Amino acid sequence: MTTLVERPHDGAFVISCANGNQSFDGVLVRAIDENQEEAVILQAGSLLARAVSNTQVAATAGNSGNGTIADVELGTGYKIGAYKLVCVEPAADAGNFALYDPAGKFVGKVVVAVAFSGEIQFTVADGGNNFVAGDSFTIYVHGATMFGTSVYVPYAYNGSTGQPAGILYGEVSVPAYDADLNLGNVRAVMLARQAEVFAEAFEDATGADIATLAAMGILFR
Repeated sequence: MTTLVERPHDGAFVISCANGNQSFDGVLVRAIDENQEEAVILQAGSLLARAVSNTQVAATAGNSGNGTIADVELGTGYKIGAYKLVCVEPAADAGNFALYDPAGKFVGKVVVAVAFSGEIQFTVADGGNNFVAGDSFTIYVHGATMFGTSVYVPYAYNGSTGQPAGILYGEVSVPAYDADLNLGNVRAVMLARQAEVFAEAFEDATGADIATLAAMGILFR
């Protein structure tokens, strides 16, 4: 006998949402990386994370120190937006910086010339002029867009895709990975804000995932 498995229906996880389309965004969804070599069905209720286009570093105008930041990479649980790095303990040919995430939350202490490993990873290189207190950098993690539409990927529960940014409303077939952002995307609808959802539909979601979505107005009941 053939066993048939009924997949989650579109929006079946939603208890309530805002009037009209206020809770929803039209988005593009693509594969996480080259490991996806063929199309994959992504079920309704899957968590989505924002795809990253690139990172960028900007030294604040007027810095006394002329050191630089090198080797910026994404770590576990990174966030889309602007990180702030501020010198708090200057020293000759050395010093300590404080790193803050895009929401202004302290992430950790960064030591000059020592690789920092966290939700973003980089090294502050010393320059010919020493840093002074208040010298700062902004490290941007830019979310990917295509023709004005935000691009998302399936959320990885190990944190490698950053933080959850919404919930897929209806099932889609995600094409095989293509390095060209113009290709390999599929249009989808994402629950993004002002909603209540059934907690039992998200067995793999961690407390941190739930808290992140709650901050966006998506509440688990």
